[in-house]
Amino acid sequence: MSTAAEAAAIEAAQAAARTFNITLWTLYAFGVVTTALRTYARVKAVGWKHFEPDDYLVWVAVVSVFTG
Repeated sequence: MSTAAEAAAIEAAQAAARTFNITLWTLYAFGVVTTALRTYARVKAVGWKHFEPDDYLVWVAVVSVFTG
């Protein structure tokens, strides 16, 4: 493979990775906003004292993206 072809392949791979990352983080942000709204609704509906395990687990999943 020539160096020009290699450079073009690398550039195409970088463009694909950039597009993928933008899509990935956009969908993640949408999920976090949805989770925040769901948590807000649960607090208003049942209060903090009546949270179920899934109400906490969803935030463990959200935070694990940054620590995992």
